[in-house]
Amino acid sequence: MLSKIGNRFSSNNVVINEGNIITIDGSEGKVYKGSVLLIEPKLGGGIAKIMKWVHKYGRLGIMANADTPEMVKKVIEDGAEGIGLARTERMFNSKDGLELIRKMVLASSDEEKHKYLEMIKPLQKNDFKEMFKLAAGKPITISLIDMPLHEFLPKLEELIHEVDELRCEKKEEEAKEKRKDNKQSDGAKRR
Repeated sequence: MLSKIGNRFSSNNVVINEGNIITIDGSEGKVYKGSVLLIEPKLGGGIAKIMKWVHKYGRLGIMANADTPEMVKKVIEDGAEGIGLARTERMFNSKDGLELIRKMVLASSDEEKHKYLEMIKPLQKNDFKEMFKLAAGKPITISLIDMPLHEFLPKLEELIHEVDELRCEKKEEEAKEKRKDNKQSDGAKRR
């Protein structure tokens, strides 16, 4: 039985508080408290058997979604006959790529936006080259950037933190300026 109280939940006498790390086994629906050593999944069991039947008897091909070269390599190894959808916006989920996308989306001018697009272009070109090489002639359907902006813009918590820091910096600058003005007016009074 699952019970939620405040910012925690419990099940089978195990309490998970907000901020605790949990690991979820999506295959079996199990939840573990803390981090669990992760392994790369292997295609096995029932799905491996179905893939063998598909390759032997099937008239339709099995495609998989893959958005990065690493994902293409994995699904091709697992028997996909091509990439049904490669979403280009997903190529930028790395920290560096995400930062460039954010700067491009938030650019205040066309020139600034173009500058970031020019920085993004070689990253994307290299990913595409690698994906096509790994697919080895198998088809790839590419979706051009169709960004769910909420996934690429900074999180509210990050923005609040940044605004707070800027406010503190502004207050410090104002205090310094006030001290400077006071010193100048004190010096003028002494003369």
